[in-house]
Amino acid sequence: MKNEYTVDYQTIKNWHKELNVKGARLVFFIIWCVMTLLCLAFGIVFAFNSAHIYAFFFFWTAIFCFYKGFIQPKSVSRFQYKRLVSLYGKENWTRTVSFEDDGIIIEEEKNHSHYNYCDIVKITTKNDLIFLKLKTNLFLILYKSKFVDCTWEDCKQKIIENNPNVKY
Repeated sequence: MKNEYTVDYQTIKNWHKELNVKGARLVFFIIWCVMTLLCLAFGIVFAFNSAHIYAFFFFWTAIFCFYKGFIQPKSVSRFQYKRLVSLYGKENWTRTVSFEDDGIIIEEEKNHSHYNYCDIVKITTKNDLIFLKLKTNLFLILYKSKFVDCTWEDCKQKIIENNPNVKY
């Protein structure tokens, strides 16, 4: 059983987008948005009351909160992509995730990783994406439409057979 797809900048951007809109990351995003708005409001109030030092502080804090909420997540995906391009020497590459009897093998150019089925904690699906959450809080990302010699249901059954404790 294999899941094979091409990884490029758009793919990595989509993964970060999907992973940043759930759980604690979503909570932090909302906190950064609220902090940005509050700091802007306080900055405006202090600017109109001639307390320019406080206004300056709140405007800079608003810029920092905006950066943490909106710009930093995008720059992380850009940094990760550039690092992988320098490692592999090309702008797109093929990732093959094989589901063998003894575990899961991920092959990307020169890189090979092996995970046991017992490492999978949770399976989540969203549209065509499949997220296999590992004990280490990493995610293995698959596509329902990219299975080569089986379907997602066959693969899911194999994962459950090898790890009956997985949540889905």
